[in-house]
Amino acid sequence: MKTFYGLLAAAVLFSGAPARASEIDYSRAWVFAVGIIDWPAFPASPEQKAGRRDRELMEFLAAKGVSRERIVFLTDRQASTTASIRDEFRRTLARTKPGDFLFLYYAGEGDVDARGRSYFMARDRGAWTVQSIFHDIERDFKGARAILAADCCYSGGLAVEAGKLFGRVSYFVLSSVDNTSGSTGEWTFTEALLAGLRGEPAVDLNRDGRVKFEEWAEYIQSELAFNDDQISASAATGIFGPGAEIARTSRKLAPRESEHVEVPDASSWRRARVIEARRGRLKVRYSQKRQPREEWVDAARARAFLPPPMRPIGQKVLVEYEGKWLPAVILKHFRGVHRIRYDDPSYLDEWVEAKRIKDVKFSGLFTRAAAKMSWVFSRTRMMLLPGRK
Repeated sequence: MKTFYGLLAAAVLFSGAPARASEIDYSRAWVFAVGIIDWPAFPASPEQKAGRRDRELMEFLAAKGVSRERIVFLTDRQASTTASIRDEFRRTLARTKPGDFLFLYYAGEGDVDARGRSYFMARDRGAWTVQSIFHDIERDFKGARAILAADCCYSGGLAVEAGKLFGRVSYFVLSSVDNTSGSTGEWTFTEALLAGLRGEPAVDLNRDGRVKFEEWAEYIQSELAFNDDQISASAATGIFGPGAEIARTSRKLAPRESEHVEVPDASSWRRARVIEARRGRLKVRYSQKRQPREEWVDAARARAFLPPPMRPIGQKVLVEYEGKWLPAVILKHFRGVHRIRYDDPSYLDEWVEAKRIKDVKFSGLFTRAAAKMSWVFSRTRMMLLPGRK
């Protein structure tokens, strides 16, 4: 599992019944946020503190009209335990009124328990379970519509749990990854989330001047697949449909703006997104965390990004897992990322990047030996992690 040394939990509660979702009354919003980037075992560097996107999200909401008095933002030691986070969340929910709108955002370290249920971590690594989040919302939230977004490993558990509910609250869920996979340590999801809230024209996929939830979800998925070789998850329940509008765009895209490209450096091609185009020059933002993160390049140097060739669904392959090559099968694919199922049922299905997959090109004897080694490795793993699927 990739480790993400930043944690953010935020809830935005919009009062009233807005006539148009693009005209959300931020002046009547409540914000609940928890941000931990300074972990006991992994202290945050000055660069990490300066690059926080959780604080950027808080500043955006305040600039949109949310009263500072209604922004509850617990940071680092203030969010030391699950109990302190959950108690403050309950107190915030208790202050809501009928007609309020809930927006919950969490990013950070996540995991699953022995039964495969997702949870998010407090600073002491205590479990703030997805089930408890829905329990508190259903019990204490007085409104009827909610958006839940999560940016951490196994965050797709939110979508799974939302799909089980048929109560009075309708949910729209966004997560950085599904409920069986690790997530990136970058802020890609948060940046894409902000892009949608701001109404950036790149998120308006059909170019009609409006950003809708389904476009928001698709944009987030595309950005994560391109930048981090992972696939996000989303879900909509009840009356909260995917066609709801969340923002209006203020301008049209320039030619090549927002295009995914590759730019050569000394030894390879670096993935980037065009953020500005002007007179034969492109300003690009690189996906890899390398310097410079942004620069101007000649347009001729940037070639269109082409995802790696997709392997056929059903193909037998070998997948790298913690240094071992395990037999698996391709279930589906999206923009160079493949969903696979291991032959050994003790491993969860997951999305993997192309570099972790190779063809099965060995003799029958070698393949049987590799399968036997995989079985032994699996049994050892199961003994080390009792009860873990």
